[in-house]
Amino acid sequence: MNSLNLFRFGIAGFALIMTTVNASAASPRLRAHEKELLSLIDSRCGDTWCGGDFKFRFQNLRYNSAQKNILVDFQMALEIGHALAEPIELKGEISTAFVLGAQYPVQCLIPSEHSPQAIMKGTLEVQSAFFDKMNECISSLEVRLRKPII
Repeated sequence: MNSLNLFRFGIAGFALIMTTVNASAASPRLRAHEKELLSLIDSRCGDTWCGGDFKFRFQNLRYNSAQKNILVDFQMALEIGHALAEPIELKGEISTAFVLGAQYPVQCLIPSEHSPQAIMKGTLEVQSAFFDKMNECISSLEVRLRKPII
């Protein structure tokens, strides 16, 4: 059963939801494909939206075949500056610490005729359509989360 009562607005073929959704049980095989697609989103993140002012932590992905959509749960935090003026060395790797603003639990609800497996194994067109919708959703969230709350 869904509890979509906190904050919801729709934009150009997808919905942004800032609440929690209880997912129904799915097969272990579907769960494995959902985890693979979530991993693909996370690996693609560095080449797209993750280069901006927000830091992302992708947490969960659920495909609803009856409603033909994919729900992606993740956290966004606005980077507000570097905590250290100089990079520090940790176990041979150079690392920089960041000061993050508030963390926001957010979701993208992406309409999809294709299952997670079909998106991963599908044509470039199928993958591009999914990621274009993810990009639009995340861009809209970035604009919304930058606005001061009145």
